[in-house]
Amino acid sequence: MIINAFLPDDSLACLEARLPAGTVRSVPWACFETRLQNCETHAIIFDPASNGAPSLGDLLELLRKHPPKAAIAYIKTCPRNLRAVLVLSRTHVDFVLHPFRGTGADFKSLIQSANASRLGLECLAYLEKSFSCLPTGVRWALEDVFAHPRRYHCGADLAIKSAQSERSLWDSVRSARLGTPRKLVTVAKVLHGCCYLRESSLDLSEISRRVGYTSPRIFAENVRCLLGCSPLDLSSEIEPRELIQHALEWLYKPPPEDTSRRQRGMLRRSNAKVRTPL
Repeated sequence: MIINAFLPDDSLACLEARLPAGTVRSVPWACFETRLQNCETHAIIFDPASNGAPSLGDLLELLRKHPPKAAIAYIKTCPRNLRAVLVLSRTHVDFVLHPFRGTGADFKSLIQSANASRLGLECLAYLEKSFSCLPTGVRWALEDVFAHPRRYHCGADLAIKSAQSERSLWDSVRSARLGTPRKLVTVAKVLHGCCYLRESSLDLSEISRRVGYTSPRIFAENVRCLLGCSPLDLSSEIEPRELIQHALEWLYKPPPEDTSRRQRGMLRRSNAKVRTPL
């Protein structure tokens, strides 16, 4: 694993003490955009308040323009960094407060989780037009579920995050033609899990736990429902775009009761056109 770090000396030393030698590589800010485009980099760790850093807005724009495998902001706990924490909490970038109290394995798990968000964030690009029709609170909640699906278990969790009633959330999602809140949570979890399946050696039970499932059986059923194969049959050769396409087809597919209702409506309209002779 290669981690490019844009950090002050004390933050850099804290990470180096927890990770294997040679894992963390200190890089000057002048090379930030170049390293974002380096395919050998597994993660970018940065402190947006460190000396020489671009503005937070410019940093986030570079991350949007050249999305890395994983990006984590490592921020010192002090009053002047409060704004950075508030801004980052509204984005897809994970952040950790310095000093990090966990182990090297904990930090590696954090990087793996950020990496596993990539498919979900790519899916967001396809949904951008529909998301623009949503109330701000609902949009933020749905963007967060695709970045951190482990935080959500059902549509009710999305309603709490968006400060909406479940009925209001349902109406907003249906009006934007985004399926249902429950299906959005399922798509986010499955895409997140697919990244783990394709790029890690974790077993199914651990993956399902990290994605937020209570049982690997439920995760396996959802993968089969969305993608038409079991998790163990999922090939790393399948293009991410194809996985997203399968997930969106399932998202937009109406539930059986909606299909039956539409068929009954078509039958009524057809019967209405038939004039019975007097």
